[in-house]
Amino acid sequence: MSKGKYIRTPEIRKKMSEAGKGNIISEETKNKISKALKGRIFSLEHREKIGKAGKGKILSKESKNKMSITIKNKLASPIIRMKMNIAHKGKRLSEETKRKMSIIRKGRTFSKEHRKKLSESHIQGITSGRIKLKCIYRDTTIEITMGEILTKLNIKFIPQCFIKEVRCYADFFLPNNNILIECDGDFWHNSDKQKRKDINRDLRASFAGYKTLRFWEHEINKEPERCIKIIKQSLRKG
Repeated sequence: MSKGKYIRTPEIRKKMSEAGKGNIISEETKNKISKALKGRIFSLEHREKIGKAGKGKILSKESKNKMSITIKNKLASPIIRMKMNIAHKGKRLSEETKRKMSIIRKGRTFSKEHRKKLSESHIQGITSGRIKLKCIYRDTTIEITMGEILTKLNIKFIPQCFIKEVRCYADFFLPNNNILIECDGDFWHNSDKQKRKDINRDLRASFAGYKTLRFWEHEINKEPERCIKIIKQSLRKG
C-alpha cells in the first residue's frame, strides 16, 4: 500500500477494531509504540475525541489496576511531578469541575497508612513553603490581650506559628527562649477530650525542647498581672 493519508470511515475503524480484538501485544511492540508516542502533542480536537470515545466505558478491575500501577510509576519520577506542577501552576478549576471532583471523592475511604502519608506530605509542604495556607487565623480577644501584654514587655514573639517538630500551631512562639504560649478558652479547652489533647501536645513540645505556658481565658481577662509574673519567671529560668 502506497504511503499517504487515508480517510478511515466508521465501518473500516470497526473492522480494524474487531480484527485486533484479543490480540496479545508483545512487550517489545508495546515499547516501540510507547517510544513512537513519546513527546507527541495531540490537538485539542483529538483530545476531545479520545475523551468522548472513553466516556461511559466500563473498565475491568484488571484494567483499573494496570492503569493505577502505570500512573504510580509515572508519579514516582521527580521530573514528571515537576512538569505536572508547572502545567497546573496558576490554573483555576471551574465550579463544575470542583463539583465533579467532590462527587467522585464522596464516600471514598483511605487506609491508615495512606492518611499518614497524606498528613506527612502536607506538613512537609507547609514547612518547606511549597504549600501556602489560605486559611486566615483570626485572633480571639484573649489572644489579642496576650499579644498586647507581650508587646508591653518588649518580648519578641511570632503569633500563630507552625512548630515543625510538634506538628502544630502555637498561639505565640517566643523564638529567643523556645517558649510556646497558649491561650485556652474556658469553654473549648475544658472538656476531658480537649484536656487530653493539650497534655499530649505539651509532652510532644517538651520532648522537642519547647516549654509550654498555658493561660486560661479568665486568668488573662481577670489576672493579667499573674500572667505577666509567670512569663517573666519563665524567661529568667530560660
